[in-house]
Amino acid sequence: MIGKIGKSGQDFLGVLSYCKYDRAVSSNKAASVRGELIYHQHINVLLFGDKVPLDIIADEMKSISALNSRTRKLVCHVSLSFPPGERPDRQTLRDIVMDFAGDFGFRENGLLAFRHTDKAHEHIHIIANKIDARGVNSAVSSYNYLEMGRFCRRVEIKYDLQQVKHMDALKRDSTHAPKMTSHHVRLREAIDELIPECNNLHTLQVRLLKLGYKSVVEKGIAFVCKRTGTKIKASSLGWQYAKTSLIERINNSFKFEEGPIFTDRSGHTNEVKRPQLEKQFLSPKKKLR
Repeated sequence: MIGKIGKSGQDFLGVLSYCKYDRAVSSNKAASVRGELIYHQHINVLLFGDKVPLDIIADEMKSISALNSRTRKLVCHVSLSFPPGERPDRQTLRDIVMDFAGDFGFRENGLLAFRHTDKAHEHIHIIANKIDARGVNSAVSSYNYLEMGRFCRRVEIKYDLQQVKHMDALKRDSTHAPKMTSHHVRLREAIDELIPECNNLHTLQVRLLKLGYKSVVEKGIAFVCKRTGTKIKASSLGWQYAKTSLIERINNSFKFEEGPIFTDRSGHTNEVKRPQLEKQFLSPKKKLR
C-alpha cells in the first residue's frame, strides 16, 4: 500500500467533489459519480443518509473549522493505493480508515472516506477536518512522506496485505537512516508541505528559496540554508528527496483542472477544479541564483 499526501487548504467542497465525482463533464450533463462513500464519522448531516449534497457536508465541516482562527490549512487529504489485483473488502477498508484516524489525531474529527475502482489499482481517499468540535487542531503529525510510509507498512502487516517494495526504503538501519538534525527535519517538512502545491521541480525550488533554501541542481540535488550556509545533500534527507524521487512525487500530486458542474442550494452553478498531472523537468544545468 502506498500513501500519498494531497494538497492542504480550506476548500472542503473542492476535495469532496474530486473524491466523489468523475472527471470533467459538460454543463448540460449530470456529474458522474465515481467514488463510493465507505466511511464517515462526526458528520451530523450524514445521519440522515449518504445522499446529502456535498455543499451541505462542506458547510458543516467549515462551521467546525471556523472555531479555530489560527490554523490556515484546515483540510487533510490523503490517498491510500493498493497494488493491482489487491481488493480489500469493505470492512477492511473501514478498519484502515479508522486506524488512520487514530494514528494521525482524527479520532474525534469530521472525516469521510471514498473508494475508487476506476483504475487498475484500487485506492481510497480520506478527507478529514483538522479541527475538532472543541476548536482544537488535533492533528498529531506533519503528514510527511516518512510518517505516511511507516503507517502503510504497519497496515500491510496488520491486515496481511501485499508489502509494496516501494516502502522498503523506509526501513531505518544504521547505514541508511536519514539524518534527524533540526536542519534536516525542517527541510523535509517544508518539502513535504510544498510538493502538493507545485507542478514541477522548478516551482518547488522557487518556493523553497522563499523559505530560505537555495537548490543546487546538477545530476542530483542539494539544498543550502541561506541563513547559516549549511549544505544539505538529498541523500542525507532520505531517498524520497532525491531529484528523481521529487519529480515523481510532484507528478503524482493533485493539481486542479476543470471539473464537474453542480448546483448548490442557492441555485448557483459552480465548477469544481479537478486534479491533473504535469510533467515538467528542469535542465540539470539550470540553477536558481
